Amino acid sequence: MKQLTITAKIWLSIGIFVLGAILSTVLVEVQGMSRERVLRTTSAALFPAAQESQDAQASFLLSIRGFQDAVVMQDASGLDRAGHEGQRAVKDLRTIAPLAGLSRQRADQARELANGIEIFLLNAHRTYQAIVENPANLPADTQERARALALETDVFKENLQATTNQFANDLHEQLNAAESQSARQRRAALLVFVITLIIAAYTVNFTIHRAVMNPILRINAELTQAKERAEEATRAKSDFVANMSHEIRTPMNGVIGMTALALDTDLTEEQRRYLEMVQSSADALLTVINDVLDFSKIEAGKMDLEEIDFSLRKCLTETLRILALRADEKTLELACDIDTGLPDMLSGDPGRLRQIVMNLAGNAIKFTERGEVVVRVVQEPQDFPPPSAESARIALHFMVIDTGIGIPQEKQAGIFQAFTQADGSTTRKYGGTGLGLTISRQLVEMMGGRVWLESSAGQGSTFHFSISLGLAKNCAVGPEAIDDSLQGVPVLVVDDNQTNRSILDKMLRFWGMKPLLAGNMAQVMAALAQQSFEVVLLDIRMPGIGGFELCERIRQIHGMEAGKIIMLGSAARREDAIRFRELGVAACLTKPVSQQELRLTIGSALAGGAARRDAPSVVREEKRPGAGRTLRILLAEDSPTNQAVAVGLLTKFGHSVVIANDGNEALSAFDREAFDLLFMDVQMPGMDGFEATAAIRAREKKTGAHIPIIAMTAHTMKGDREKCLAAGMDGYVSKPVDGKALLQAIDGAALQAPEPSSGNLAPLVNREELMRRLDGNLDIMRLVVSSFIADAPRSLGDIRSAVESANAEDLYRLAHRLKGAVSNFSAEDVNRAALRLETIAKGHDLSQAPEAYQELAGMIERLTPELARLAAL
Repeated sequence: MKQLTITAKIWLSIGIFVLGAILSTVLVEVQGMSRERVLRTTSAALFPAAQESQDAQASFLLSIRGFQDAVVMQDASGLDRAGHEGQRAVKDLRTIAPLAGLSRQRADQARELANGIEIFLLNAHRTYQAIVENPANLPADTQERARALALETDVFKENLQATTNQFANDLHEQLNAAESQSARQRRAALLVFVITLIIAAYTVNFTIHRAVMNPILRINAELTQAKERAEEATRAKSDFVANMSHEIRTPMNGVIGMTALALDTDLTEEQRRYLEMVQSSADALLTVINDVLDFSKIEAGKMDLEEIDFSLRKCLTETLRILALRADEKTLELACDIDTGLPDMLSGDPGRLRQIVMNLAGNAIKFTERGEVVVRVVQEPQDFPPPSAESARIALHFMVIDTGIGIPQEKQAGIFQAFTQADGSTTRKYGGTGLGLTISRQLVEMMGGRVWLESSAGQGSTFHFSISLGLAKNCAVGPEAIDDSLQGVPVLVVDDNQTNRSILDKMLRFWGMKPLLAGNMAQVMAALAQQSFEVVLLDIRMPGIGGFELCERIRQIHGMEAGKIIMLGSAARREDAIRFRELGVAACLTKPVSQQELRLTIGSALAGGAARRDAPSVVREEKRPGAGRTLRILLAEDSPTNQAVAVGLLTKFGHSVVIANDGNEALSAFDREAFDLLFMDVQMPGMDGFEATAAIRAREKKTGAHIPIIAMTAHTMKGDREKCLAAGMDGYVSKPVDGKALLQAIDGAALQAPEPSSGNLAPLVNREELMRRLDGNLDIMRLVVSSFIADAPRSLGDIRSAVESANAEDLYRLAHRLKGAVSNFSAEDVNRAALRLETIAKGHDLSQAPEAYQELAGMIERLTPELARLAAL
């Protein structure tokens, strides 16, 4: 076989197959001829014999019946007929004997039976003839012969029946034997065919395996080896990227952190400008590092998506506020338009969603010189059912719309490819790695969505992406509940940008308010001359006349309280914060405005009025972090530069810091002193952060205490965060550390600390529910609490005056307003007390009003210090 060529082997296989088919055909033909011969023999002998035996039996029975009838009827001629019928039986039996192919035994049996019946017929005719001729006087011998004939009749009947059965059995046996032989011959033919088929198939398979499969198997083995080498190279690259990320982020932490600290000191304008350039360059370098790292993670398949509950509106608003300063520097309007009908609490990966929006909106700002950038979110209209508790999913369609330079049609195909921009010149003019859109596309696809672009040169661009997110557990499927206290309230919206006016108009109308829109000073003055407004939303940057000057005119000309005016700014500035405090307006919110933040601020303005002029600002950049209680913090960090950065930021926030250079020193300090919080570097000489954390947790098992430990590390690859949390740490901050991330980590740790005891009374405020409603935003909570504490004494005084003067209408209005203010804090007992007083006033029966007022006043007296403690966090 080895010496044969492939062609010869194939022809050999075909020959074997043909030979097997011929042999099988011959066997089938032989089987057919044999069966035909058997059938001919059977039809020539057994079939006639069986038929003649049945005829003989029938004739004999007719003959016997004829003899009996003739004797009974005394009919001599009937005896002749009976004898003639019996001779037919004899003739039939004698016909059987000479049949060809019949066995000798069966022929002799038929011949003997015929002879016996013939003799029987003669005796029967003679005996029955004597009986017919002299029936009255029968001799004894005649009677004896008649009895003997009766016995012989039974014997011949049995013999005829037996002969008939024997011929039938012989016929069946012969046919069964023929069938069995035929089946054996068919099986033999099939076996021959199968054997030849197997031999032919084996020959073909052997030929194909040697000629085709061996090279394929060899190629597969080579591919497997290449795959293993590629995986090993990928692992090596990932380890290299992780190590490089750690090594680069460590000095970057020092550059960024120390620059931030230096910018908070007294500097000359020239020094500040230089340091701001350093900070901007460091941030740009960090962005490049993060882009390369994310791209490497996705390319290596090491990027995982979280599935956690988050607030859609908070996520997008906070993301865009990071970009607000960049937009304001280019005098661009940055707006966020989220469909009011969408549920707020969703389940997914808010960090990656924020990254996608940051990339797309950041690009839009970068390539837009004038006009606006709008992020719009609606429900995906096609192929997805409406959100429901059963489906627990909702498909969202995001649009990032800008009025920038646009992208030519011929450049759009490769815009989402790695290291690609619409034009090489834009790389030099605008900068960037070209990875942002690629990473965004890959993240969207990981979320089960798609991304696409609509644009033309000079006409702006619209980047679309759609993703499917889960509905958070125990969250309403529809939009948030409407606050009754805002129903029908007239509000004046002043903004020169049509998009901003439209977004605010939709928000306010959704809450049941009655907004009137104005785009310039003339429209504002005309609106104020026609009607009064309980709230004014005023943009700081108005053309011609600034927002602050317009605010002063509104107060001077129309006498409106400053506490009813809410300022809106694209970015917070130090000078804006000073001017804001001088005017005493209700609040100054950074655009894009959060829907919840705006609703709570309007509610506070309606409830507090001018009494809130000392309320703190919501200008985030002006607010000093660390305004809460002072914490004693243990910092475990081996790098002197990182120590300096962390200590500078933490002391800036008002906290005291103790430094440990490694894990062993951290354990010693932990055993020696009490701390509120511990920042732990992961990679340290001697005892690393994981070992130190495990030792601290082991000590805590004996005491029942728990100190929050936050990992502070430059490791940012896949699984690093999970590894830290699995080791017993409570949080994770990546280097380079910025002040905001550090403050969020501290606030999160403060929320884990036990609250001060309030005697034996249960707390009135449902703290968890309050923070859930505020999306964990401590700034909003402090604003609302401060406003309420400032306004509560005046509100109680007004209510007491209404009770004493028995003025049911004023009492109803004041109790309803206080109830609306209290509802912000999830204090059900206080809310019920206010509702009771409101119900009494509504019924105009004030007999129980003094008692209800005393109950409400006692509740407010307990609530105020409890809220003050919350605001101090």
